[in-house]
Parts: sequence; C-alpha cells; structure tokens
Amino acid sequence: MKTMKIILALTLVIAMAVLAVSCGNDSDVPKGMQQIESEFVDYKFYVPSTWTVDKTSGFLSAYVPDDKSNVSMMTMTATRAYKDVGEYIDEYLTELENTYVGFEFIEAESLIPTAEKPKTGLTLGGNEAARLVYKIKIGDTTYKYMQVITASGYYIYTLTYTALIDKYDDHIEDINKIITEFKF
Repeated sequence: MKTMKIILALTLVIAMAVLAVSCGNDSDVPKGMQQIESEFVDYKFYVPSTWTVDKTSGFLSAYVPDDKSNVSMMTMTATRAYKDVGEYIDEYLTELENTYVGFEFIEAESLIPTAEKPKTGLTLGGNEAARLVYKIKIGDTTYKYMQVITASGYYIYTLTYTALIDKYDDHIEDINKIITEFKF
C-alpha cells in the first residue's frame, strides 16, 4: 500500500511537471517576440514583444506604442493568374501611382533578375519575395512604407511596414527580424 501511494504521488508530480512545461512552452516563438495569431491564416507572424498587437484592424497587425509605426500582414486571393510576383508588383505600383498624388517610389528588390540587378535572395517564409520601398505624402505628413510581397498558390502575401518618414529607420532592425522569423 505504501509503495502504491509513492508511485501514485510520483506519477502525479511528473504529470504536473509535464503539464506545467507544456502549457508555458513557447519554444517556437522567437526570443523577445510574440505571435499574432488567427485561425484564418496559414502562417506564423511574430512581432517584438514590446509592440502592441492591434486587434481592431481586421487583419494581423501591431504597432510601436510610442510613435505608432506599424506592421501588418495581409493575404489576398489573386484576381487573375500572374506569371510571377514581379508581374503583380508592376501592376500594383501603377495602381499606387494612380491612387496617391503624393506617391514617390524609392527602391525595389526584385524577383526578376537582370544584368543590372541580380536576384537578391530575399525570402518571406521560405518563398522568394520582392521588397518595395516608397513614400506617400498625405496632407502635410509623409509616410514611408516597406512592403515585402510573395506568392504561394493562388494567394499573394504582403507584409507592410509603415512609419512617419523621420521614424522609419528607428525600427528597421525589428522589421528585418519580423521578416526573418515569418513562417508558412
């Protein structure tokens, strides 16, 4: 009887330890980051733990509490078949230019290699990606954007970083980590 109580007590202690470890196990969440989750997405999106997750925007996003610089992740179903993400980006840039009077294109890292610009090796979640950087002036305020765009199946995934022009560089290190840690 005493042996049975000891075995039962040890089993209970081990079960509680396993439960405690498994409940607090965020081993797949990178150190210093938090996961923004939704049952409707097929990826893992991590942001710095010091950023505030925005649950009011209708898509996955977070912002820096001090200056409202933000990052968001959106998935769109392609309205037609694109031969590659580069073709989608060309169409998208034209749309931006036609929509925003204060649009100014800054740079792009393209999926399509040329003699002048070889393929960059940029990826998002292991998929080849393209990066766009541009500014838009709205009224007296200028915002700087970085978008990293990739495709998977019939979906186009766009990670967008937005900041006031003078705050943009303050969070580039965080944004690069967000891009690196993104997983499908």
